[in-house]
Amino acid sequence: MSGESETLLRLSIFAGVLIVLAGLEVLWPRRAVPRRVTRWPVNVALSVLNSVLTRLIFLVVPGLSVLAALYGEGQGFGVLPLIRLTGFVAGLVGFILLDLPFIFNMWRFIMCRRFGWSTGCTMPIRNLM
Repeated sequence: MSGESETLLRLSIFAGVLIVLAGLEVLWPRRAVPRRVTRWPVNVALSVLNSVLTRLIFLVVPGLSVLAALYGEGQGFGVLPLIRLTGFVAGLVGFILLDLPFIFNMWRFIMCRRFGWSTGCTMPIRNLM
């Protein structure tokens, strides 16, 4: 599915559900005095603002992360420059250190599957929720 058709599908589903729910609210209001005239434009504006800000965040945050990493590298921040690791060894150590929580979690899950749930192994389930 291309990006345009996915966006169109999401927008169509959102508009369809919005129209159905708005029609149901007109037919069976839950409040005695409906304030739809002031409430609906604010809700639609908040939805549009939320959508725009979410797309903006997904465009800006990765770039800021790269800029922060480049600035830190230029200033010599971090553990790897402190212990004078460079090149391939630094990349390998960084990869292993960043993946340690996932490796540990997978190891716990495997041990719990092998030795049974009666050993009190609920941590992998709590982390998935």
